[in-house]
Amino acid sequence: MSEFWERLSGNFRLEERDILVLLALEKWGVLGLGQLDGMLFRRKAEEMERVRLFFNEIERKDYWRMGYKRLRSLEKRGFIRQEVYVGQRKVFLLTARGYRVLRELGRARLKRPLLSLSEWWVRHELTVSAAGLIISELLGRKVTTARERFQGSRFEVRTSLRSAEMPDLWVMNDGGPRPVEIELQPKSKSRYKELWNSYRRRFPEGTAVLYLTGWPRGEEWIFHLARKLGQAYFIYAASLDEFRRTRGQIPFASGDEIRSRDFISLKISEGKEAANGA
Repeated sequence: MSEFWERLSGNFRLEERDILVLLALEKWGVLGLGQLDGMLFRRKAEEMERVRLFFNEIERKDYWRMGYKRLRSLEKRGFIRQEVYVGQRKVFLLTARGYRVLRELGRARLKRPLLSLSEWWVRHELTVSAAGLIISELLGRKVTTARERFQGSRFEVRTSLRSAEMPDLWVMNDGGPRPVEIELQPKSKSRYKELWNSYRRRFPEGTAVLYLTGWPRGEEWIFHLARKLGQAYFIYAASLDEFRRTRGQIPFASGDEIRSRDFISLKISEGKEAANGA
């Protein structure tokens, strides 16, 4: 190891599971204790238990487990840090020191890490991570985050991630790539029109955009607006609550009245998307 590495690590021995924590935070940006626990330390837990953890529902006993103790060790040495946001449990972010470790080991995947996050975005980002972890860990799909796609795109040269019109997640599915948007509250009609026109121009022909909505009857609202804007043929939606309850196995329905019984599933066990004609 180099002298630089020795200065970074000191007498603390970084194990492979520690590197996986740093890589997870580099990829997802921000993760809660439950998400890291379910992803890395409790992989053999029952699926519904992992879903609870992915949605960061922490019980007192979770702080007594080995996973939290290891995270505390990484935090004390400056590789990760905790943040407390209003209405949220403690979350973890990668530090510049932790990112340098990944660079020194040749395992960094991004050009730069997420070192801070505003109060406004934290609930959304944690929910994106929850959905992404269910899709990748339980459904077995390869998932790319918006940050990963943004840092390798032409948008990075001239704009910020928030204005780059990047879907929250990009899922590789049997029928092709599937952009996934996590909507905890509705945007304006003009914003959806702008986004959907951009997606239609930029995405390959036949791409379906999948929405997970977090407000009552949100999927119906998405369908209504998509029909009104003439975009229903490539917009699909499902309830975030149902997505969680079914461990990601709920099919996304189309808002197109002509194909009102058309569905897309992310279940890897099906081998193909389920598509039922009217």
